[in-house]
Amino acid sequence: MLSGVSSNLSMMPNSTKTIQCMYTMYFIQEPSFAIGLITVVTCFLTGILSITGAMANSLVCGAILRNRDLQNYSNILLLLLSVNDFLVAFVTQPLYIVRRVLESQHSYICWITLCYRSLWNISIGVSFLVVTLISCERCFALFHPFKYKIHVSVPRLLLTTLLLSGLWIVFVLSRFFGLNNESYYYITTSLLMIFIIIITIAHVKIFILARRHHVQISMTSCAASESNETSSDRKPSKRRRNHYTAREAKIAKSTAFIVGAVFVCYFPLMIALITSNLINHEYLFHYYVFPWTDVLVFLNCVLNPAIYCWRSRELRTAIVKLIGVLRKKSKVGTNQFISKSFKKRNKVNGSQPKPTVVQ
Repeated sequence: MLSGVSSNLSMMPNSTKTIQCMYTMYFIQEPSFAIGLITVVTCFLTGILSITGAMANSLVCGAILRNRDLQNYSNILLLLLSVNDFLVAFVTQPLYIVRRVLESQHSYICWITLCYRSLWNISIGVSFLVVTLISCERCFALFHPFKYKIHVSVPRLLLTTLLLSGLWIVFVLSRFFGLNNESYYYITTSLLMIFIIIITIAHVKIFILARRHHVQISMTSCAASESNETSSDRKPSKRRRNHYTAREAKIAKSTAFIVGAVFVCYFPLMIALITSNLINHEYLFHYYVFPWTDVLVFLNCVLNPAIYCWRSRELRTAIVKLIGVLRKKSKVGTNQFISKSFKKRNKVNGSQPKPTVVQ
């Protein structure tokens, strides 16, 4: 069954046909037990990750938006990353399941594939973009604390992120207006490599600074234990500076875990894409490799909020409070519904004429 798909069919090796769907294509292969099993397992896992990711990221977003104490510079960027992960879990993953199920039934609907591909490409770019901004923000906060306090603000972070994300969305959608696949993949690969290089350099510098700071703290503590004759007016400033650096280093360490999760989940996909282009057997990867790499990418939407909660006690507390508020509201709503239903029932019973007693 072809719906909205070009009728331009071509043959590939191993009895595989392709159907062009604007800038992408379907790979049609004879059904087999292995393909069916992979489809069932990956769709089942994607469904679980979709529900879990949507719930977890919605709690993170709600907790940050409800608590002004959590709305600092770092958490604002984490909020934007969590919004992107929520959209992936709530929209992109269900589209992926629908697409895979339809393909298993030999039903090829072009607009579903185009929607899924567009949202998939947008989400990947936005994820790398936000992670790059988070890494740069941490690096700037640690190496230039005074300039950071002067120049960095929540509106500027939001404006920068939304502007760059908007440019990426326009670039992805430009494929509908004539941008060829070769140019698109060349630009995309170049941008992703730039993002990866920036992230790597930022975290290497942060790691070196953290090691240096750790050595300085050790030397200072040893010197203080040997000689207690330190000037009392310098102690507060040193403590404040050490406290600021330690707090920023802790946030940078949390950021490193997020970056590590992104790399672990996306690295197999990148290797698979490069390999499929080199050996020119993309149809094999479409059925046997990409389903598993897609599941790993979807797993990242669950790992990110787990890392947020693991590394931030304040966020954990805010989420627990938010869950308590939601439970109370659900109980109140249930009680109101029951009371309204009971009142309506009493009105109906009261409106009926009373039976007359014949004496």
